[in-house]
Amino acid sequence: EGTDYLTITTGRMNQVVVDPVQRLARVGAGARWSDVVAHTAPYGLTGVVGSASAVGVVGYTLGGGLSPLGRAYGYAADHVRSLEVVTPDGNIRRVDAGAEPDLFWA
Repeated sequence: EGTDYLTITTGRMNQVVVDPVQRLARVGAGARWSDVVAHTAPYGLTGVVGSASAVGVVGYTLGGGLSPLGRAYGYAADHVRSLEVVTPDGNIRRVDAGAEPDLFWA
């Protein structure tokens, strides 16, 4: 008996928008650390990145993300301010510590 599932490829959702004044980056679901570094380096910034630039930002960050920078700056997950997620009911939600904190924590 088969299991119903859906596979989503996010590789083309690799946009990175940097606000150097607020020192924030908005990163698409398919972005890799090399994308982030390319957009942040001109401002003298970087993310709490691991040692491999081909790693996906979202997977690394949601997995905790402890890098060589982690000893000084902590886990990458600790620096996430908000997320836009699609929930199983198909709704897009912006979650943060104040808006839907249980979903943000999860």
